[in-house]
Amino acid sequence: MDENSLGRNQHGALPGRGHLCVCYFTRPVTLTVAAGSIDGSAAQMMTSIAGRLTKTGASIRLKVVSVDSAFDAAKQFSDGKVDLAIIRADVGDLSEVRTVVLMTHSVAMLVVPPGSTIDSIGALSGKTVGVVGGEANRPVVNR
Repeated sequence: MDENSLGRNQHGALPGRGHLCVCYFTRPVTLTVAAGSIDGSAAQMMTSIAGRLTKTGASIRLKVVSVDSAFDAAKQFSDGKVDLAIIRADVGDLSEVRTVVLMTHSVAMLVVPPGSTIDSIGALSGKTVGVVGGEANRPVVNR
């Protein structure tokens, strides 16, 4: 048997098999990320980032799992259903998680009606406070 009958080229290489190995070991890794927010902006942002990673040929791809809230994203992550999650720092026990990317800092806004005598956080003591976002924002109010 000569070298050509084994599928080798004149340099002794196996061109098809070598290409297969390179493609296998350099293929992108896909990570699933849970993204949830009341307005859907977290999933939109992650979908945009995922598209950019694909377009630029990055070695990482993102599969976005859209959920209803940051609380649901944290639950998906803690249950091991996703690799990453877009969550808030005040959602659940985060003692075992690590921040990969800090996406944004949020602002808490307090609004009172015109003419109100409330002029400080302390003046809210004993008052009824409405909270947008319900369960997801409860930890902010409880502080």
